[in-house]
Amino acid sequence: MAGAWVQSVGFTGTSTTGVATLLGVVTGDAIVVLAGSIPGTTDVINAVTDSQGNTYTRIVTGLNVSSGLTDGDVWLATNVTGGTVIVTVTYNSIVNTTGVVTEVSGLVASPFDQTANASGLNFGSGTMTTGAVTTTSANEYLMGFFWFSSTGGVVLTPTSPYVSEFNYHGGFGDQFYVMDQNVSSTGSYTASGTQGGGTRYLVLLVTLEATGGPVVASAQTVFLIL
Repeated sequence: MAGAWVQSVGFTGTSTTGVATLLGVVTGDAIVVLAGSIPGTTDVINAVTDSQGNTYTRIVTGLNVSSGLTDGDVWLATNVTGGTVIVTVTYNSIVNTTGVVTEVSGLVASPFDQTANASGLNFGSGTMTTGAVTTTSANEYLMGFFWFSSTGGVVLTPTSPYVSEFNYHGGFGDQFYVMDQNVSSTGSYTASGTQGGGTRYLVLLVTLEATGGPVVASAQTVFLIL
């Protein structure tokens, strides 16, 4: 069984917490949380918890665009207790919260391997690409996030073989894309996509070890933050 995207839910607001609810989560799956603030301060997220008592570990920290214009972290819970899972991201002060919570199936118990990101301001249109990472396991689920700021209606096209799984427009002009693919050999990988215009962005690649076997669904997620 390869890694696979199951569902994503976005959240946005102005509070000390950001909340997203996943329905019908399968016990044993993983939950990946990309969360941040606009404008942000590095490491403003104190904790991620949920209604089922699953344990979240911060695997990527200090994602930053232009000295706090946008900041974010990635948190991961594996082998979760499923059902209706209400995920709460707790910040250290009242901020403009934003993020995406994603359920992923087909991962090993401790899946996190590699990460890379890139960011910029006043990019306009074009292709955004992370730095390259070298995976250490043959079967990995490449998960990427594209997070960018725009006036709305901007379409992001993933670079093949990435597949777009989810698109969320936040409340502060920010837009999230989740894209993914599975790979079956170790090697050097990046995440990239082309979009039509934005004022700031962050593109992030996270590689997660999968259980192996045939590829049954797209299994690499990319997050781009503009």
